[in-house]
Amino acid sequence: MSLSKAAFIVITMGTLYSCVPYKKTLLLRAKNSKYQDTIPTSLTLYKLQPNDILSINVSSFNTQVSEFYNLKNDGGIGGFLVKKNGYVNIPMLDSMYVVGSTILEVEKKVTSALQEQIRMPYVVVRLVNFKIVFLGEVGAPGVINVKDNSINIFEALAMAGNISELGNNTNVKIVRKKNNEQSYIIKIDLTSKDIIGSPYYFLQPNDVVYIEPLKVKNFRTNFQTFSVVLSMSTFAIVILNFINSYNRR
Repeated sequence: MSLSKAAFIVITMGTLYSCVPYKKTLLLRAKNSKYQDTIPTSLTLYKLQPNDILSINVSSFNTQVSEFYNLKNDGGIGGFLVKKNGYVNIPMLDSMYVVGSTILEVEKKVTSALQEQIRMPYVVVRLVNFKIVFLGEVGAPGVINVKDNSINIFEALAMAGNISELGNNTNVKIVRKKNNEQSYIIKIDLTSKDIIGSPYYFLQPNDVVYIEPLKVKNFRTNFQTFSVVLSMSTFAIVILNFINSYNRR
């Protein structure tokens, strides 16, 4: 067998082997799922931690009075900082302990405190520092900022450019902090319908999501290098054969 034929066979086999099977790209498959069509979701509400930043907006029938409470936020950071002792300083109100509370609970606390000063106050609290980090096989790795108080894994992936064809969607890892001290790793399978009913379907602030590559990616990378070397070797042999043939004349 000639070298050129051998090279053609190797490249053809490598190309076929490096193709990603269609099923590998599918999400929310019904296989081995305990759910059919209707799947209940579970939203685990985030509890505030030190160094979180809150945006607090107050409104009422008397806009002039309510605007008086919407003073500039702490030091240009875009919100009010939850201090290490667990308290947050809100204009015209006493310091309020918020660590361990949800956003809804803080809204109720602020509303209750304002009712003594404003008639029918309406309070909206948002978490300014709600960000998620995406690493690995996504279209746009990096940090995404979340404007709402909740986001699910698929919404976040869409913002990060979705999983690439070489991403392993059966073993997605989420690194999550607990009590701002310890971190733990959760593994989820996006190909199963069960993810929608999982407590990790909704992401939390400061989550790190890692999409690891399929094994085929390493093969493709190595094969591309091998193909280049093989092509150069083939070219060199052809040139040598041409030179030898020319010298024989």
